Amino acid sequence: MVRASRVGTCLIMLWVSFAGGCAEPTAPPVAPASNDAPSNASPPSASSPNTLQPSRPDPAPAVASNTPSSSGPPTSSPTPAPPKVNLPDDYPQDVPVLPGATQVNFERIDGATRLTLSTSGHAAEVVEYYRQALIAQSWQPVRLRNLRGPLMYSPYASAIAFKPNRVAVIEAFKSQNDATTTLSVTVELESPLPEDVPVYPGSVFRGTFFRRENAYYSSGDSPDTIYDHFKNTLPKHGWVFVGRFQLTPTILSGTYRKGGRELSLEFRGGLDEMSQVEPGETLIEVQLNPVIR
Repeated sequence: MVRASRVGTCLIMLWVSFAGGCAEPTAPPVAPASNDAPSNASPPSASSPNTLQPSRPDPAPAVASNTPSSSGPPTSSPTPAPPKVNLPDDYPQDVPVLPGATQVNFERIDGATRLTLSTSGHAAEVVEYYRQALIAQSWQPVRLRNLRGPLMYSPYASAIAFKPNRVAVIEAFKSQNDATTTLSVTVELESPLPEDVPVYPGSVFRGTFFRRENAYYSSGDSPDTIYDHFKNTLPKHGWVFVGRFQLTPTILSGTYRKGGRELSLEFRGGLDEMSQVEPGETLIEVQLNPVIR
């Protein structure tokens, strides 16, 4: 009976040994230390070069990357500041943008583009930068306009440059209550006027105002000479003379009509805050509007 019991015990031990040696457990949990473990068994040293590799690969170590991780604590890299100037792709490539300036506004006005910037630089320094930069982009000639700005702007500086069928007008000014300088960069067609409104011969295009309804030119001729030229020329283009107006001793205007349009021409001589021309020049303002009934 004892022998049979021993035989049974041996069979059980053989079966346990066979089962334990052939079955491969899946991700077994780490067992706590047991007193039944052999006393001479010790875990492999991490520093030993002959350490056996596990049967399954360890998780891949983290690889240093410049790409920020979508998880974990935020990196210490500063957030990039938004761009100071954001211009459309069709902005004129030959018109530079003042370095360090901040964009205030950008608009398209019937064939013209106008960029308004803010800068801490002095008005004269800003315009001088544009004078040199425009020359480098083959704008010719670049004229500094040594004009006194409107009464609310001091200091004021401006420049004008030309290319075939285009003009760039640079204006920099600072209002009395503003700590920064406002810069206006306007690039437009040389003349926004229709074909039946001729340009005075030899005049220089100065720019436009109020969505290109007003066009400005300057000439070395007197207001009376320019007035007489338009009075003789405009009827040939179908314009009917309405009247002459002497606003001041140096400001003369004439009004014409054609169909449903009214053409107003104003000629300002002398240097003052309103004329914005050099001494000895006359500012020609051409305003074309619908007739108000």
